[in-house]
Amino acid sequence: MSSFSSGQCASFNRELSAHLHKIRVQAGFSQSALATELDLDQAAVSRVESGERRLNTGETILWLNTLGLSLPQICALFSKLWDKTNTKSESFWELEVGKEIGE
Repeated sequence: MSSFSSGQCASFNRELSAHLHKIRVQAGFSQSALATELDLDQAAVSRVESGERRLNTGETILWLNTLGLSLPQICALFSKLWDKTNTKSESFWELEVGKEIGE
């Protein structure tokens, strides 16, 4: 288990925002077209993609599903981004067990 860090979450959120933009462009949606599909205004899409506004989990799933991603693809994306941004540190348990066995 790794320790929790708000920096890790901030890094994950930045990566997610960048991927939301990239996936939208690859799917052939303009910000306005996506906004219409999601019943938002274009400025809201821009704020999300710039990282100014974060989406909750449900909003993120709906957003990505609208762009054509399935739930398994969305989960794989989350996992990829988390692994990329989560610096894995040894837990207290790993450190203590390592001391006990002489590592």
